[in-house]
Amino acid sequence: MLLNLILINNTKWSKELIKEEKRKAAYIHRGKQRNKEGGSRNEKIRDESSQKRQQKEMEKDVFNKFVQVGRVVQINYGADKGKLAVIVNIVNQNRILIDGEHIVRQVIPIRRIHLTKFQIENVELNQRTVLLKKKIAKFDLTKKYAETSYAKKQAAKAKRANLGDFDRFRVMVLKKKLARTSAKSK
Repeated sequence: MLLNLILINNTKWSKELIKEEKRKAAYIHRGKQRNKEGGSRNEKIRDESSQKRQQKEMEKDVFNKFVQVGRVVQINYGADKGKLAVIVNIVNQNRILIDGEHIVRQVIPIRRIHLTKFQIENVELNQRTVLLKKKIAKFDLTKKYAETSYAKKQAAKAKRANLGDFDRFRVMVLKKKLARTSAKSK
């Protein structure tokens, strides 16, 4: 299309653009021919590694945590902040019905939850609380969640927040001592 527009305006500037377009087309054509011929061994290895890298990036981009019945969520806002729950029903695109061991069955906006990697199998739509608690206990949810890195970071953060003045001072002294020993070893 660019060539058609350029041909209409037959000026010196448009002729230079035509030459530039032809050079680009020839360069691209030569590159395709080189790839068909095989090129050097290094180019083949580079192409294979770039293809593997692209495939790994595509696999990372695949989303695998969905808002679905049986998905374990952590509440990130409100009175129940930090508690785990299970999705029992999806009300609409913005709200879900959740239930769990330590919370009351309630409808909550999706923006107030954090999806976890855990999903409890065989949770039915609008599962009764008693049956759901049995499935949660069988799944051993609290133990599995406590082993995740996110839960460990949250526990350390909560522990540090509950330290008293003297405890914070002891932590500071220990940090200084550790820094001195690591500096001496270098």
